[in-house]
Amino acid sequence: MTGHLFIVETELQLLAAMAIEDQYLSVDRDVAHYFVTSDKLQNAAAERGKNNLTLLDRNHHGGLLGKIRFIKENTRTVLNVAESLSVGSDSCVLYIPRIDDIYNNVLTAQFRRKKLGKVALLPDGALNIFSSNITAACRKNLKKWSLKLRLLAPGYRVLQYDGDELGADSEWVDVIYSFNGLNTGYCADKERYIEFPVQFSKTGESDSAMIIGQNFLAYHQANHDFVATVTAEIHSLLGVLKPQRIFYAPHPRAVTAEFRTDGMEPVSGPYLCIEEMIAVLGCRYVISCNSTALFTARLIDPSIRCYAVGAESSPIQNQYQRESLLSAMQDAGINVVTLPSAVHAT
Repeated sequence: MTGHLFIVETELQLLAAMAIEDQYLSVDRDVAHYFVTSDKLQNAAAERGKNNLTLLDRNHHGGLLGKIRFIKENTRTVLNVAESLSVGSDSCVLYIPRIDDIYNNVLTAQFRRKKLGKVALLPDGALNIFSSNITAACRKNLKKWSLKLRLLAPGYRVLQYDGDELGADSEWVDVIYSFNGLNTGYCADKERYIEFPVQFSKTGESDSAMIIGQNFLAYHQANHDFVATVTAEIHSLLGVLKPQRIFYAPHPRAVTAEFRTDGMEPVSGPYLCIEEMIAVLGCRYVISCNSTALFTARLIDPSIRCYAVGAESSPIQNQYQRESLLSAMQDAGINVVTLPSAVHAT
């Protein structure tokens, strides 16, 4: 019996993890265990029948010592399950979204040190398309954490690596899962593909639009002027498209309803990812700025018309990532709508 340990931080990662379980795992030979980082994800997984489910508490407090304690507790929680599943000759597979995060980095290091099995990357939508090489600042931060753990948590280590910031190019990652249809540019020898698991039988049947909000303001990624300009341009675009109904879905962790204007109907009912509602409502148009859902909507049904409003001015870490994002949008058939005037996101 092989244990499959999924570290899930977002709704899309949960959807991907369940798709891997459905498309790759065997009921007779494999067992899946989900480790989620929020109550919302825990409830969503439970509602979908996931019984092997553990909540990882990452809301650390108590300064540096408090965070180190949480890192150790999170790591021990996962490794205890891994060790219980790897009795005898059986091994495990640890699925993580990235290793530049200190929680996932330390967990991967301990998992590797104990030789418990292989490490795989979970797909995370558009982030896998325009991730760049690890920055000097990130590398410096990991080295600082290595020193902190050496002094304050002997026996715990931090993985250092080069190449892709998420860890795709590193020796610590054995397998990379990607949604079929998204061009990531990852090493072909490592990559495995999963079909996007949303039903698309109803898409395009109605003349409706889905506006997807983002979380720029809460994350301090963009200023109010940028959000207001994108909102106004979306409103103008809707005047051209003239959809019969306009639905609005906020970012899952949004504090404010970015891009929402009067006349938009809030999406209601239980759903894990907005892609599920795009399919259920049969939306013909999907509109946002640089949301991952613009890409995944095209995976649901290539006939869906997607618009990235202000993507060329959106808050992206560097020029390489911006060019990669815009190129990927062009390849995916996403319409990039340029803002009417030069607006700086920050």
